[in-house]
Amino acid sequence: MKPRLLLIKPTNSSFITVDEQALRHHFRLSSLYLRQEKGGLAYLFGIVWMLVRILLSFKSKAVLVWFADYHALPAVLMARLTGKKSVVFVGGYDAVCYPEFGYGVYCKYIRGFCAKHALKISDLIIANDEALLSSDNWYYNPQGHPEGVLRLVKGLSTSTLVIPNAPLIKALESVCDQRMAQILCVGGTPRFEDIYNKGYDLLFGLARLRPDLQIVIIGINPAWMSRLEDEFQLSDLKNLLLSPPLPHSEVLQIMLQSEIYVQPSISEGMPNALMEAMLCGCIPVGSNVAGIPKLIGNWGVVFHERKSECLLKAIDEARQLQLDPETISSSITLRYSISRRASELKQAIGSILLSSL
Repeated sequence: MKPRLLLIKPTNSSFITVDEQALRHHFRLSSLYLRQEKGGLAYLFGIVWMLVRILLSFKSKAVLVWFADYHALPAVLMARLTGKKSVVFVGGYDAVCYPEFGYGVYCKYIRGFCAKHALKISDLIIANDEALLSSDNWYYNPQGHPEGVLRLVKGLSTSTLVIPNAPLIKALESVCDQRMAQILCVGGTPRFEDIYNKGYDLLFGLARLRPDLQIVIIGINPAWMSRLEDEFQLSDLKNLLLSPPLPHSEVLQIMLQSEIYVQPSISEGMPNALMEAMLCGCIPVGSNVAGIPKLIGNWGVVFHERKSECLLKAIDEARQLQLDPETISSSITLRYSISRRASELKQAIGSILLSSL
């Protein structure tokens, strides 16, 4: 009989949906959605209900927690108190600290405390890229900016493992060769500061440098539009289209029509949007950050300085590559799959379950 697991998910992100599919291949999985994006009482109620669920999940052998955040510490503690193993999945913002624009759980004392101690108490930490364990961000700071839980959490001795993400969408039978000459970027902006973390300010600069380039950014919070105009004076940029978040299916259609996808972020893990864009056949251009260079590989261009001019040079280089969309798409299907992640998760979780026997 398949062992029972309880998965705690603060959001309904596509990469968590991938894990739900992957884990159900080998385990009897129950999921609890905390609605963290609603914040306040909704998130607090979700955490309280989470504790009840863990307490009453008598047959569950392990508790899996996505992201080391406020909810992770009570989840891991309750798992330990009820004799269950615990696994914390590290995905990005829980492995970095950027006080300059308030990004990362370690920027706030209580939030950082919860993250650090959840990681220390858990039985296993799974990251989607080595950079989330230990790395230096040379793109953000030429002297190196420390990233990764092993760098930020002193005395951390919990076992760690790297298992790459997989795209939610399946390989496409055919990828369109006829594409619009546009630059696409996708990423949420729940906080205004995310404009900088996602590198959208570089794209604003790019639009000024090259009025002939059509640039589309999807994921801009409508609440920030007036502030964006005040800070960047975007109304005169006729080649820049800012879109609010769109349904996943619509985003994929735009990816299938776009020539180049850019990921100019300051901080990332292994960005799912970049993976999906490549699967859709876009030529990738990305910053030299975390898992971005590994994803792009030989099928696009990585730039190393946080300047619009450097981004423009990388885009011009990408347009010179002799790569067809099918080749770019195949580079993802051959390296990343749900079945591969399912197999590696089975082995990792199975090992900690065996250790408790």
